Amino acid sequence: MGYSELAMDKVREDDPLRKDLKEICSAAKRSRDITWQLQAFARKETIAHRGVFDEGIQFIQKPFSTQSLAAKVRQTLEEKT
Repeated sequence: MGYSELAMDKVREDDPLRKDLKEICSAAKRSRDITWQLQAFARKETIAHRGVFDEGIQFIQKPFSTQSLAAKVRQTLEEKT
């Protein structure tokens, strides 16, 4: 609970300040929701969307050695050129 919500508990229903406090609470909730969405977007896997992999993604089995990783990188770069 934020300060604006605490202040609303202390203000009468007919007080003109209450409308402003409600608006502040509403803006804070929208801000919280947008922040949550941005954080979720930042964490989202970049190669998969709703369980479907993007076309052209190259995978390598784990665990992998540095040689197999280097070979896969070379192969991928050659395919792109």
